[in-house]
Amino acid sequence: MLREAGPQEWIFQECKKLSEMTFRFKDREKPQVYVCSVASRVFLYPMEELLAGPYLLHEYKPDIISELLAMLTPDRIRIAKVGKEFENICHETEKWYGTKYRLDPIKEETLECWKAAKLHPNLKLPLPNDLIPSNFDLIPLDPDNPKFPALIRNTKLCRLWFKQDDQFGLPKASLNFEIESPMAYVDPLHYNMTHLIVQLVKDALNEYAYAAELAGLSYVLGNTKLGIFLSIKGYSSKQHILLQKIMDKLTTIQICKKRFDILKEGLRKCLSNFRAEQPHRHAFYYTSMLLSERIWTNDELLNCLDVRNFMKFMIKKFYPGFRYFKIEITVEMVQQTIPRLLSRVHIEALIYGNLNKKMALELMDIVENTLIKNMDSKHLMPSQLIREREVQLSDGCHYVYEVTNEIHSSSAVETYYQCGVQETRANMLLELLVEIINEPCYNYLRTQEQLGYIVCSGARRSSGAQGLRIVVQSEKPPTFIDGRIEAFIQYFDKHIQDLTDEEFQNHVQSLSLLRLEKPKKLAVQCAKYWLEISSRQYNFNRESVEVACLTTITKDELYSFFKELISYDAPKRKKLSVHVLSSSCKIPNDNSDAQYPCIQEQSAASDGLIPPPPAFRPPVRIENVTNFKNSLGLYPLVPSWIQIPSPFFNFPEKAKL
Repeated sequence: MLREAGPQEWIFQECKKLSEMTFRFKDREKPQVYVCSVASRVFLYPMEELLAGPYLLHEYKPDIISELLAMLTPDRIRIAKVGKEFENICHETEKWYGTKYRLDPIKEETLECWKAAKLHPNLKLPLPNDLIPSNFDLIPLDPDNPKFPALIRNTKLCRLWFKQDDQFGLPKASLNFEIESPMAYVDPLHYNMTHLIVQLVKDALNEYAYAAELAGLSYVLGNTKLGIFLSIKGYSSKQHILLQKIMDKLTTIQICKKRFDILKEGLRKCLSNFRAEQPHRHAFYYTSMLLSERIWTNDELLNCLDVRNFMKFMIKKFYPGFRYFKIEITVEMVQQTIPRLLSRVHIEALIYGNLNKKMALELMDIVENTLIKNMDSKHLMPSQLIREREVQLSDGCHYVYEVTNEIHSSSAVETYYQCGVQETRANMLLELLVEIINEPCYNYLRTQEQLGYIVCSGARRSSGAQGLRIVVQSEKPPTFIDGRIEAFIQYFDKHIQDLTDEEFQNHVQSLSLLRLEKPKKLAVQCAKYWLEISSRQYNFNRESVEVACLTTITKDELYSFFKELISYDAPKRKKLSVHVLSSSCKIPNDNSDAQYPCIQEQSAASDGLIPPPPAFRPPVRIENVTNFKNSLGLYPLVPSWIQIPSPFFNFPEKAKL
């Protein structure tokens, strides 16, 4: 096809235009990354082309293109096939890695067949890319442009936040839309079907998405607990075309059974392969499972991928003894789910970049009008907009949840110290503690005690609650690891006390600089704004507010925070330990205290380690996750930083006297 059509100058000009566009509006990089990138080009380009060499095309040379095409013949081809099934027929051994291989010539009749191949009628050159931006002008800045995103549309159906870029000066924008639907997470079956809907839409858009990517546009489409998330980033002048294309496909897709079967099997494999994830990833997952108000587990999703298993799940839970019938998730079921999924929605959106208010509203109209036109979408009720909350552990508790990873030889422990609801001062106390604890935690558990390669600490935040997490993956058994974490906590008590005022202020200054560092990319700034919107906290000035608070924190106040919530004898300590046992470990059969010592003193002494402090309270083993959650309360959600009027209530004006 390429030889018959010959070199096409319009394709070269299109590539040239795209290259110039990429170079002209390239995002800023970190200095270290940029200098390494430039240094790698020294041997490839003359000095005057060092910066632009990889990007710019200069001269159209059809003769060179034709010469290259003439070389692409079957007798010049080399094909590599890799697979375990070839192990028994490969008799040669590669020198350096000992890899078995075999070299075979391609049969002459095969080569002749390839040479005689005719052009397939469905193979054609691509059409000109209509998504390539033609206008790079910056929109005049609104004199009333606010410092932070402003709410420019607040209706029963949507809430639109908008901020015109006044920082980066690029003809780019970022669009984020969260289409909330209760149907998306009502049960494991509907979560699976929502996931398949999203994957089918993305699959149907693949060809168009490639053209968009070439034109400097990208999109993300995914399903969440709330519904469907859509994000578009790139040059602003043609984003409306891509947005309309995605919304049309989402609301009018006709599912292809062949693609459905392939993607459904892909989902099954993805869920099945979870068991092979690293143990520390399992620890993260099970911590979230235990603390989330509602979450469908990986096993529940896998079991409910087929309707027959979903009915087993529901009948066993609500109607024991009832008979069920066998049925698979079908194309028809998923097709019928789309209008139900999108019939009642609420859209939370952020538009940020080289756009004005009118353009932002027009983009929002595309989403709203397409949903209303194709799905007859209506708004959700106020009670359907209430967010889920985090499980609140009881003061003085230590819960242990154990699970086996049958694949890996390593075990993992995540120890989580719940610290309460997010609030400005509490946020800074926790972040400062994390800043100070990071280096000694790694040094103590990884460098000195050499428990394993994966040792990390940090803040965990979810649904308005927060706390300190310490994660270790090791060949040692989880009870031993848990004990060493407790020994470190005891050591860290003295570490805080021994900090000089200068060292403490250095940590404060380091955290302040980190928090106040300006984003180098428009998309990163948008992500920070979106984090406030998705959490419904709307504290767009968080960095300045919290750093101002940080500078007032004293060492004594931080130590009191640690002694009250983290220390082994802390009166309000809320500790949750997730133990992921390797295949060589066994979960204890009973709930006796003897099964959960932090670590026996003689064992620690034999390893030359400092024994951990005695258990302040005996650990409690979590036998049943549902009963565990039912026995505990929930934290309140963090109130919105700014007052947002509700579109659902119209209060009458005060009567005039």
